Amino acid sequence: QITTDFNANLENKFLIVLDEMDSVGSFGHEKTLKNCIDRDEFTIHKKGVDKGSAIKDFARYLIFTNADFALYIEMGDRRLACIESFAKKLEDLYAKWFNEVLINDKRTLRLFYNFLMARDISNWKPVEDRVETDLYRQLQDISRPKELLFMDCYCEKRGDKGNDWISKD
Repeated sequence: QITTDFNANLENKFLIVLDEMDSVGSFGHEKTLKNCIDRDEFTIHKKGVDKGSAIKDFARYLIFTNADFALYIEMGDRRLACIESFAKKLEDLYAKWFNEVLINDKRTLRLFYNFLMARDISNWKPVEDRVETDLYRQLQDISRPKELLFMDCYCEKRGDKGNDWISKD
C-alpha cells in the first residue's frame, strides 16, 4: 500500500511494483501517485510511532495491469510511459531467448553490457525522449475531462471538425 498514512514498507526501496492496478484502485489517488513518482524525499511513518525524519526517496515505480484503463494520464504528463505486452507465445519465445542467449552466455552478456555502457546518453532527456506508445495516447485521450469528452462527442455528432465549436471571440 502506497496510499495509506503508514508507509514503513517503502523505506529503502529502489523498485516498487504495483501489480494488477486498475482505475478503481487508483481513482482518487492520482495526486498521491504523482507525488510518489516526483518526490526526492519523504517521511517514514510507522504504525503506532510518531513520524520520523525525512529520508531520500530513490524509488521507481512499475505498474502492471490487465485492465483496459488502469491509470489517469493527463495532458502534459511527463511521468509515465505505457508499454503493451506482446501475445503470450511471443513472450515465451522472448523469455527463452533472453535466458538462453543473453543471461546464460557470459560473452553475449558482456557484449550487451559493453554496448549499453558505450552509449552516449549525455544529451538524453528522459521526459522529452521517452516513447509515447499508442496505448499511452489512448489512456491519455480517455483521461480527458468529461466536459471535453462531451464537447468532442457533441461536435462529432453535429459533423464539426476539430475545434470548430470554439468561438474566436
